Amino acid sequence: MVRAAILLSLALMLGGCIYGTPNYRASELDIRSAAYVHDGPTAITLFTSVNNRSGAGAHSGLMINASERILYDPAGRFTDDRAPENADVHYGFSEWVMVRYFAHHTAETHHLRVQKLIVSPETAAKIYALARQEGRSVDAACATHVSNILAQIPELGISRTIWPRNLSDQFAEIPGVQTAEVRLGDPLVPQF
Repeated sequence: MVRAAILLSLALMLGGCIYGTPNYRASELDIRSAAYVHDGPTAITLFTSVNNRSGAGAHSGLMINASERILYDPAGRFTDDRAPENADVHYGFSEWVMVRYFAHHTAETHHLRVQKLIVSPETAAKIYALARQEGRSVDAACATHVSNILAQIPELGISRTIWPRNLSDQFAEIPGVQTAEVRLGDPLVPQF
């Protein structure tokens, strides 16, 4: 009996550690009413938070411009009332919300690497669906989940990885990728 109680307590403690990020579950009404359709081309944009001292990647997020523009931000801590979140997907990812996201990830210690790739409407729709299916991430698994999505698109040539910087470096090798870096004090939306 004592052993069962100890095992149950341990499982609950570990569960609390693993699922340390808040689990926001916006209503379908909030998600539909927040929908943001960006008039630019269908595209995916990889965001990588990079440590200014070491150059190591600290976080990965993926913006998808398909039938609407969303952000898949696994294990992220970003929140904005205008971008309701469900299973690590932020809906209503407008220019204003993107500026707030960039501000959230730029500091004296970190900058944001922004890598945009224009893709076909079919590819954007597939990545959009995969992001919505991928589900909520455990802490420190952002690159694992984003690379899992991108690895399912053969023409991208992305391999699964646990490292945000490795994912960013792989993404940089795709022909047509445009890259910018946003640092503290820079204009917060790169002009591609």
